[in-house]
Amino acid sequence: MQYMVRVLCVLIATLCFAPKANADRIQALSKRLATSKSDKVRISAALSLAKSNDARAMNALSGSLLRDKSSAIRRISAASLGQRFQDQKSANARKTALA
Repeated sequence: MQYMVRVLCVLIATLCFAPKANADRIQALSKRLATSKSDKVRISAALSLAKSNDARAMNALSGSLLRDKSSAIRRISAASLGQRFQDQKSANARKTALA
């Protein structure tokens, strides 16, 4: 019985704090993308943000598309934003077709 209570407490704590950890991760990656002097660090941040569905990640990528001096980072940002647009467009087309 006591074991089940512990497992339940751990599960509840994990579920309650997981979104906050993800939010902090997006914020940290966005800051690295905007402020790091190292191209490698910014590329890594851009690639990680590109995998996220968070709107803040898309905002950070669009900012880097406009401001970053590295063409590699601008290409990553453009490709990610373009893919996101295509995914949204496809989802909207499916909804329309099913309606």
